[in-house]
Amino acid sequence: MKTRAFAAWCGCIGLLGLADQLTKRLALERLYEGPHVLLPVLELRLAFNPGAAFGLLGGPLQPGADPRLAWSNLLLCALASGVSVFFLVWLRRSPALGWQAAGLACIIGGALGNLVDRLHRGFVVDFIGLHWRHWYFPHFNLADMAITLGVAAVLWAGWRDRG
Repeated sequence: MKTRAFAAWCGCIGLLGLADQLTKRLALERLYEGPHVLLPVLELRLAFNPGAAFGLLGGPLQPGADPRLAWSNLLLCALASGVSVFFLVWLRRSPALGWQAAGLACIIGGALGNLVDRLHRGFVVDFIGLHWRHWYFPHFNLADMAITLGVAAVLWAGWRDRG
């Protein structure tokens, strides 16, 4: 990938990370009084996730302990950093346009957005909730959506390139 195209994708990564942090800040400021139901299946409700996806590795902390120093948070910070560097190198070596580059940029931007939370707070701020009757999907945020869509785009690009 040419330097100019790579710089543009890095700009997209930065904008995605910034949008993630801004939406989390708004959630922290506006959702303390309770959830806001937007649709019968969609609500905005503040949730804090010290673990990974679906709360994995998010065990209880010792009373008074700094969540930023919990072993699980340190592990997840190292993992997010390593994944971001790996995918950044992959992005640099990929074609400038297409699903693969867009997907890699989404994964990196999302990973960095959640990494900022972990470094600053020791947990990730989630606020988007989907549910149907008594079934609730774990709350998530813009970074989580970017990672999920990014993985789907990279898989799609790989599948299309095989055929």
